[in-house]
Formats: sequence, C-alpha cells, structure tokens
Amino acid sequence: MEFLKVCNKYIPIPFQLDAEQIAIYKNWIRKHNCKYAEKERETGKYLIGGRLLWEFRPTDVGCFIEIECLCGSKLDLTSE
Repeated sequence: MEFLKVCNKYIPIPFQLDAEQIAIYKNWIRKHNCKYAEKERETGKYLIGGRLLWEFRPTDVGCFIEIECLCGSKLDLTSE
C-alpha cells in the first residue's frame, strides 16, 4: 500500500480497479499465452512472487495502472 505524507502523518492510498478494468484484465489474462502462463496451466503451480508485476503510479491527473508479465507483455489499465 502506498502512503502519502500530509502534515507529518502518513495516509494510506488504496488502489482499486473498476468493473471495466477488471473485465479487460480477465480477458487479457485468459488470452495471454506465453511460456510462463502455459507452464502454470500445465502444472497447476504458480511462480512464487508471481509472474505479473502490478504497477500503480499515482499522479496529480490520475493513477496510471500497468501490468507486466515476466515475458515482457504489458497491459495498460489506466482510466481515461
């Protein structure tokens, strides 16, 4: 969880996906075929630490959200 320092206090900043972003993510992950995803499907075992990197970058104009697979494929979930 990210924290914002205001008046010498740290306030937590929650990150959430809306219904449209969740649908886009689920569609992408279902269609995404790479050697890491295939191995997970074959064995039913998942990589420790995960194969996906979730990056949330809060700014003054909004929050940029990007997901990156170990294979290098990226999905941008930033709302417009």
